Amino acid sequence: MLEEIARVLRPGGAYVVNIIDYSPLRFVRAEAATAAALFPDVAVIAGRGILEGEGGGNLVLVASETPLDRAAV
Repeated sequence: MLEEIARVLRPGGAYVVNIIDYSPLRFVRAEAATAAALFPDVAVIAGRGILEGEGGGNLVLVASETPLDRAAV
């Protein structure tokens, strides 16, 4: 699926997906690794507690061919 998204994504565009996961965040780690195999820049956005393993919740994965503007995100 991500290969097709990468193929049709407009130049400068970004793939953004909401992921629900719980500690130890195996699912989001796998999704990020898959995205990193196709996109040079990948970021995961979540509350600090989720990233530190305090339960679970929503995480947002962003991937792009061009560098992500993390300040804007």
